[in-house]
Order: sequence, then structure tokens, then C-alpha cells
Amino acid sequence: MIACFDENLTLEAVQAIAALSTLENPVLRVVFRDTSFQNDITKTNAIQRLKQAGIEDVLSI
Repeated sequence: MIACFDENLTLEAVQAIAALSTLENPVLRVVFRDTSFQNDITKTNAIQRLKQAGIEDVLSI
């Protein structure tokens, strides 16, 4: 599990998180603070990038 509560989260940071998931060390869940995203579009794009990397369990709290 990865938890990221940083402010002003960029898609580049999300891509770096996605890159941490490998077959040998899969990331099964990522949790973000809902206010980390500048807007809903950035949040949606971040979730989609993680899903493309095989990380299906993404929470924004």
C-alpha cells in the first residue's frame, strides 16, 4: 500500500507511484488525500494512470 497526502500532487508524481508497482512487488492499494488534487480532472487522470499500471484499488479520502 502507498499513501500519499502531499499537496498539489502532479501527474508526474502519480506516474512515479505507478512505476513502483512491478510483478515482483505489486502495489495493491494507493490512498490519496482528496484535497491533494488541483481539480476533478487531475484526480480522474491520476486514477486512470494507476489503473493502466494495474493498480485497481485507488482511494481518495
